[in-house]
Amino acid sequence: MKDVQTEWANLLNSSKGQGEIQEFNERLHREWAIETGIIENLYDIERGVTLTLIEQGFSAAVMEHGSVNRDREYILALLNDQKDALEGLFAFVKQDQPLSTSYIKSLHAAMTRSQTTVEAFDPEGNKIQVPLLHGDWKKQSNYPRRGDHVYMYCPPEQTASEMDRLVQMHHEHLGKGVSPEVEAAWLHHRFTQIHPFQDGNGRVARALASLVLIRAGLFPFLVPRDEKEIYLESLELADQGDLRSLTISIARGQQISIRRAKSLGAKLAPPSNSLQEAISRIELALSESSESQAARRKRAARFLAEALQEPFRESIGEVIKRISNTHPGITSSSTSIQEQEQFPQSLLNALSKQLGYLPLSPSFCIEVSTTFPLNPVLYLYCYGVSDPLQDIVEASLLLGINSEWRLISPEPFRLNGAAVNITSAKEWLETSITVMLDLIRADL
Repeated sequence: MKDVQTEWANLLNSSKGQGEIQEFNERLHREWAIETGIIENLYDIERGVTLTLIEQGFSAAVMEHGSVNRDREYILALLNDQKDALEGLFAFVKQDQPLSTSYIKSLHAAMTRSQTTVEAFDPEGNKIQVPLLHGDWKKQSNYPRRGDHVYMYCPPEQTASEMDRLVQMHHEHLGKGVSPEVEAAWLHHRFTQIHPFQDGNGRVARALASLVLIRAGLFPFLVPRDEKEIYLESLELADQGDLRSLTISIARGQQISIRRAKSLGAKLAPPSNSLQEAISRIELALSESSESQAARRKRAARFLAEALQEPFRESIGEVIKRISNTHPGITSSSTSIQEQEQFPQSLLNALSKQLGYLPLSPSFCIEVSTTFPLNPVLYLYCYGVSDPLQDIVEASLLLGINSEWRLISPEPFRLNGAAVNITSAKEWLETSITVMLDLIRADL
């Protein structure tokens, strides 16, 4: 995250293009305000209208009939409340004030200012609307349901003490120098476990995560609607004690935000004074763009390797453990992530032949050696793919036996957006390991 902090600080401190940077921030804040409500199902706004609202600003006139699912003026009020609350976070950071429960209450009141009611159930189980408490802890239990799963949160009588403990632990973490992406993930998840408010807990949780990041000189925590399922899955994994997926999502989101911010570079430069200068500058820009894309692919490939590392080791470890119950001599050992500037030529030939295209170096590899007969080795490779329009990064699993490479993953696992779907990754790994076991059995 240090590179993101440095690059963003350099842009903010640049004497040129302050108007463009301010407009970038405005658009980012509007996007954050829109998406944080969509994630909560407060309203729905068509994508085309969403883009117009982000680019041109909030206006009820833009939200034509049929493009939204609720009253336009009500949605507009919610959007302005959420944007004002986000901008209040920046003001709070400038004041250098410590986080407190009173500030969290005021943040909730600001974010829900125009929301007067919340859905509840009467004793017969019928849905009803009840008044929303603004900026005050819940008075009754709130156990939301997702599908057949009911989420159990802190009871009302323990909410105040749990929130005091939350703030205390947050300050302890800051004193220990916990990295911002880890602290943002922890604070978000711990807050949602308490669920201290009658409604609006998700919006406040994302705002608190954003506060941690903003204080560290980073961007607000943005969850686009397309990544809602991955986001919710990350929270469920955190419920099981695994914060990695949520932390990775936050870090990846920061990398996407800085890429968007750096695209301002072309706007910040003054016009060329001659044709020759214009030619020289575009040649340099093209070279820098190519280098930048290579750097982005490399960073994304490492990110993917780090996200898959533990699921990979756990998946193969569980298989070896089951087999070793009846065959104690079967064991495995793994390496850490290894960066390879160039693919081994034999592997490159095999991989490109089986994939149908050329994977790009550098790659990031994790090896798992086994004591099956012929000592087969399992390789997880994460690499970039050449595409001029987008940064594509994917992973493949290969089995090495007697210097022969075999691609065992039925298709590459491709990084999609800002996060890794851990459930999908585990399913992909299980399918690939199944192929591996069949190949080893055939060689016995």
